[in-house]
Amino acid sequence: MYGEAYIGFVTPIIMFTLCLNTPAALPLYWIISGLFIILQTMYSKKMLNKIRKNNLIEQES
Repeated sequence: MYGEAYIGFVTPIIMFTLCLNTPAALPLYWIISGLFIILQTMYSKKMLNKIRKNNLIEQES
C-alpha cells in the first residue's frame, strides 16, 4: 500500500522534470495519451456498471 502511494506521488514529479528537458512533442504525447486512457477507463467502468445492472435485473426476474 505504501509503495502505491509513493509511486502516485513521485511519478508526476519525475514526469514534470523530464518534460522540462525534452522536446515539446513528448510531453504533448504523454498528455494526450493520458487523457485518452482516463476517458477510456471512465467509459469502460460506465459500460461495465450497465452490464452488471442488467444482469442483476435479469437474475431477479
